Amino acid sequence: MTLASIRIQNFRCVLDETLDCGQLTALLGRNGAGKSTFLRALDLFYEPSVKADADDFFNKDISEPFSIGLTFSNLSDEAKDLFQKYLQNGTLTVERVFTYTDGKVTAKYHGSSLQNPDFRELRESFDLTDRFAKGKELYGQLKTQTKYAGLPNATAKGDVKAAIEAWEEGNQESCVPARDDGQFFGFQAVGRGNLSKFTRFLFIPAIRDASEDSADGKGTPVSTLMDMVVRSRIATRPEIADFRSETQAKYKELLDPARMPELGQFQDELNATLSVFSPGAEVNLNWQEPKQLQVPLPEADLRLKEDGYASAVSRTGHGLQRAFILTLLQHLAKARSESDSGTEEVQQEVQINAIPNFLIAIEEPELYQHPSRQRYLAKTLEQLASGSIPGVSQVTQILYCTHSPLFVRVDQFENVRILRKEERDPNLPKVAKIYKVTLNEIGAALATIDGAGEPYDGESVKARLSTIMTPWMNEGFFSDAVVLVEGENDRTAVLATATKHGVDLDSKGTTVIPCLGKSNIDRPYLIFTKLGIPVFAVWDGDANLGETAGKCPECGKDLDKKADPKLNRRLMRMLGKAEEDWPNFTDAAAACFHTNLEDTIRSEVGEEIWKTAMEKCMSLTGMSKYSHVKKKTLFYEMLKDEAEAQGQEIQSLNEITQKILKLQT
Repeated sequence: MTLASIRIQNFRCVLDETLDCGQLTALLGRNGAGKSTFLRALDLFYEPSVKADADDFFNKDISEPFSIGLTFSNLSDEAKDLFQKYLQNGTLTVERVFTYTDGKVTAKYHGSSLQNPDFRELRESFDLTDRFAKGKELYGQLKTQTKYAGLPNATAKGDVKAAIEAWEEGNQESCVPARDDGQFFGFQAVGRGNLSKFTRFLFIPAIRDASEDSADGKGTPVSTLMDMVVRSRIATRPEIADFRSETQAKYKELLDPARMPELGQFQDELNATLSVFSPGAEVNLNWQEPKQLQVPLPEADLRLKEDGYASAVSRTGHGLQRAFILTLLQHLAKARSESDSGTEEVQQEVQINAIPNFLIAIEEPELYQHPSRQRYLAKTLEQLASGSIPGVSQVTQILYCTHSPLFVRVDQFENVRILRKEERDPNLPKVAKIYKVTLNEIGAALATIDGAGEPYDGESVKARLSTIMTPWMNEGFFSDAVVLVEGENDRTAVLATATKHGVDLDSKGTTVIPCLGKSNIDRPYLIFTKLGIPVFAVWDGDANLGETAGKCPECGKDLDKKADPKLNRRLMRMLGKAEEDWPNFTDAAAACFHTNLEDTIRSEVGEEIWKTAMEKCMSLTGMSKYSHVKKKTLFYEMLKDEAEAQGQEIQSLNEITQKILKLQT
């Protein structure tokens, strides 16, 4: 059973928003955007007790309940049978609704089932304390209508409830999805709502209060993960499987009815007594097949040693606690990768106590980790989400909120959810809104730009992303605005010009990303734009290379590559502009230079100023090649100073800078 989505209503900064979930889901956004709200909501949904107060209600409005609804897909046959009444198109939706009454918060689980809107008032009467007088009256009124004339006569609440549910079962075309009466039992119950058989949740918060851990550590992330790691290691051992099989066989043998004459004697005794109260009635007492024996795994007294001193996990620092939790996650992934080495019989035994769905939510997994460790952890989480953990789960899903570009990749943009605060009502606080984009959306957009007949499929899109996978590109997901340029020289020129204008683009949340060629601008432009990130694109028209390859400005050698006007036309289509072979323009979304940025700047400041700044920078830095100097921010800062000293302006870069600064307005 897989978590397909989370819908939150009236909880903290979320008024009404749905988070679609995949195997791996990364939540991004500024501090306070609502990322942790979704992880905390999951924790509240799975937590048996009610840990909420008035501050958890949107705008502290306790007059309206807040709800957390989870939709599950890929249900097992057992789950489909158990939750049959609540299934809609093969999915199961369960809501936990929190209500503030008499100074405290109470909660109920509700299943979503198909219900007849005409029965709504009657259903509400089930909770009234009027001996069901109102309900009987409403039921009688319904029966007078031709549509409901076939309803059976009933006066008791239970009979009326059964009657309308039977009608809905046979007339689903007249029904709409709605909450049930709040009798969808929670995780600790054994009835129709026993979700704990099919899903388990583990929350790893950013900062853990060690005082919250009980003496034996039960229920903490560390103890939960330890149990799972131990289960993964021990349950796969052949001797454990043999012991379980032998014990089960012996147990079955001991309970063989043929060896227990007491059963027959007891049945006779019951019948003798029963005949006194009900002559002619009999009791048949049959011994059922014994259930599978549960073999408990050993418990460990876990302590962490630091600087030669061993102490309980709850008594160590946050950094060490988190490092150990991440270590256990790594070993869960390792256990999954080693599962193929076991025999088929052992693998079947391992699944006896397995959790069909294991959901892990992590706040800021990068905390306390060096960059190399962050990269390694990101790979570990990927491995966990890519399959199951033997002896633990059939499906593993990972959700995390992060501020690190090492935990997102442009080829995995479909996993990214960006949260932002937006104004819905000037009289209410801003609310969280989620942005996402799918492979299909990008495939369709790329096909339109290319003039292809059919949208590109997911594999084709991923193949096209392989050429733009750089750390710079990953930073774009965390930006308030993005500037896409062809190469490092262009990036340097833009940053230097902004600096000389007294503008720190980093402080503005603006990232300048080199795309390693204008042929690579389209994909990040589409991805970031569809995620709601303002984008400004800068590229060279290369008109000077349109007819002949030209010569290198440094060595004078012939260039062996000509410019292709198709690339310019393609980018113009991407922007929704009229196509040109060699465009030359600057507007709110992009800038293209007729030849290239360098030629444009040189013509604006003059050759003498260009050479003077170049020689000064080479002398100051000790560099001997123009091509190296042009990649340094210092050169463009010196060029601007030199130009201003001579009464000149770098008009092109100044204009671009002004457009970039307006991206977020």
